[in-house]
Amino acid sequence: MRCLVVLLAAIAGAGVAHADAVVLAPTQDTTIYGENGALADGQGQHLFAGLTSNSAERRALLEFDVSAAVPAGSTITSVTLTLRLDKTQTTSVPIALTKVTADWGEGASLAGGEEGGGGSAATGDATWTMRFYPATAWTTAGGD
Repeated sequence: MRCLVVLLAAIAGAGVAHADAVVLAPTQDTTIYGENGALADGQGQHLFAGLTSNSAERRALLEFDVSAAVPAGSTITSVTLTLRLDKTQTTSVPIALTKVTADWGEGASLAGGEEGGGGSAATGDATWTMRFYPATAWTTAGGD
């Protein structure tokens, strides 16, 4: 899975402002599977988002720790998210980015095969119904 975020931050120090680019990889990433609240893929190589050929919904969750990479007092002036699309029958797919407002987990689950069907959720995994499987639910199934 390849996913990077580039942040351009204006950093003011000693009266001089300059811009730095920071490249971040996700600290957590997983896919949640709409047809079953016990499926996950916390350790997989791929992320899935959108509808399958059977209209089953997939959502990719990504977490970035910006505070660890950008100095306090910085102003972020732009952000670029780069994703590589594969395992699709089209050349481009529109996706929407939405902020996840509740903490979630990336457990030890690993889906078999091409990972598109998910695997059995492990303790701490995010699933369609759970932020932390099997005990902490999302307020709304599919993520808050």
